[in-house]
Amino acid sequence: VDPGHRWDEVRSMRYDAPESGGAEGFEGDLPVIRILLVDDHALYRVGMRNILQTEDDFEVVATASSGEEAIERIRETMPDIVLMDIDMPGIGGMEACKVLRQLSRHQSTRIVACTAHSALYAREVFLNTGFDDILPKPFSYDDLLGAVSPHLG
Repeated sequence: VDPGHRWDEVRSMRYDAPESGGAEGFEGDLPVIRILLVDDHALYRVGMRNILQTEDDFEVVATASSGEEAIERIRETMPDIVLMDIDMPGIGGMEACKVLRQLSRHQSTRIVACTAHSALYAREVFLNTGFDDILPKPFSYDDLLGAVSPHLG
C-alpha cells in the first residue's frame, strides 16, 4: 500500500474537497496538526517523530518522557493530539490523561494511548479515563498514521 496515496484520500476527505480545488472559502496551506509525543523510551519518541514528520500535515511540537513532563509540555505547546505511553515512571499515561482532562483549556485535545498493555484492559477503560483512541504497541508505520488520521477534522 502506498502511504502517499492513502494520505491524498485523507486530505480530500478532511476538507470535503477535491485535491485540485481545496475547501470552499479556504485559502492558503492546509493547517498543520500539532502533535506531542510522550514515551519513556527514546526509541519510540524518535521513531514516531521520524514517521510523522514525513507527512506535511503533521508537526511534532514537543516530546516528553514522563506524565509530569507531558502535562508541562501540553501547557506550553497546546498540541492538537497527544500520543501518550501508558506505562512510564512517575505519573503514568492514565494519570496524566486524567489530569489533562481536568484542565478546561485542554478538553478538546485528542489523546491517544500508545501501549503494549491494550490486551490487559478493555477499550472502555481507556476511553473512560479520557483517551480518545488506542494505538497498541508494537505498531507499524501505517498503524501510527492511522491512529492520527481520524483526528484530522
